[in-house]
Amino acid sequence: RGLGDVYRDRLYASITNGGYAVKPKLIDRVVDAKQQVLWQASSVSPLSESNLLSSQSCAKTLKLMESVFDPEKEGTAGFIGKRRNENPDYLPFPIAGKTGTVQIPKQHKKRYRGLNGARDAWFVGIVPNEVTVLWFGQDNGVPMPASGPSVAAVWARYAQAALLGKKNEQFPLADDENTTENLDEDIDKNLDENIDEDLNSGSEEKLEEELDNKKNNQIDNVKDSERENEVQKDEKENSYDAESEYEKQEQELKESDKDFRHDSGPDPNIEKEAEYPEGTEP
Repeated sequence: RGLGDVYRDRLYASITNGGYAVKPKLIDRVVDAKQQVLWQASSVSPLSESNLLSSQSCAKTLKLMESVFDPEKEGTAGFIGKRRNENPDYLPFPIAGKTGTVQIPKQHKKRYRGLNGARDAWFVGIVPNEVTVLWFGQDNGVPMPASGPSVAAVWARYAQAALLGKKNEQFPLADDENTTENLDEDIDKNLDENIDEDLNSGSEEKLEEELDNKKNNQIDNVKDSERENEVQKDEKENSYDAESEYEKQEQELKESDKDFRHDSGPDPNIEKEAEYPEGTEP
């Protein structure tokens, strides 16, 4: 059935905190009508002592996830990064994320004939020391016009309103301050060093094995890239323009706020209807 939101939250929380497992608290406290605390969760840290990932791997993963908002790298939520570049007060803190869309299985499309869209749309929003997971979907799996980028737009509105206190915090850096730009170079360098060692030791069989593995990895990377392109193509076909929808929602909020603040007094039409029922006007 896939990974639930709590487990997804725990996974990305481990990446954010440097690789430590997290034991979540589903209830923090219970209060009565007078706000008196009836029960309080333990103050023990939710972090486990078990280290699942190295801090260096976590830092490099976060660096990759920052590119989701990068318009120059065509990130899936690049429209948010574009607005962020234009306005220094918009999301003025480090952000990273992961979009996700689950398409309707072919065998289920007949059940919802004529309906297009995705079955599930996810977004994981990350700021320093905090992870937020959003899911859009219908309990019975009815297709809906949504995608990971459209859910990212909802997260951006929440983050702008609630997370401004993160302005002075930063994501952790890898110990050697490497970034994803030279990560591939490091992998190739390590592989070449291993091959050189094999040559010096005269292990031709091991050398051939390493070369075959490298070739297979390159083939797998090409296949993964092709699958990713197919997913992005499906998202584009089955969802609306998240950027346009986001701008539309922002405009509607401004208009509703303007109407709320404008007190024009009682509506004369309502008074007239109350005094003269329909068909009895003088």
